[in-house]
Amino acid sequence: QLLEQVFAFVAATVANAMLTERGYASARNGFTIKLEVSLLEEWAARRGAAYVRVQRRLQPLVQAATVLVMPPATLTDQRVLDDCVPLLNAKQVHQLLSVFVPDHEMQTAPVPKNVLAALKKMQLAREKRDKRPLELLFDARAIERADVAFVSGG
Repeated sequence: QLLEQVFAFVAATVANAMLTERGYASARNGFTIKLEVSLLEEWAARRGAAYVRVQRRLQPLVQAATVLVMPPATLTDQRVLDDCVPLLNAKQVHQLLSVFVPDHEMQTAPVPKNVLAALKKMQLAREKRDKRPLELLFDARAIERADVAFVSGG
């Protein structure tokens, strides 16, 4: 469980940095994160069924990285968001693309303004429907109560 919590904390912290700090949201970083996380997932998979939860904790980070490597125009379709990045909401996708840094070597262009406008519209419609604002950041403090019975011998 400790490892699961550590992975959840790291995933939330890195995803939040991508959402809030310029320079983190680039296609190059997206590919790098996806590669590094796949190595962690492979390591966890070799450890057995108990580590599946560890893999699950990395998914918000993987999905944020996925946004950075996808063609931005495809992300204006709610079905694509639901299929490709179900743990992210339109506000998070909009924010990632708002701070996206084009990379000449990776041949990525700035995100078109109409894409950002479409995502903002999706965000506002969802907030109106749910009657509450969408969350922007992942909660890095969301530590679940650990089962420490093994410490007391129980």
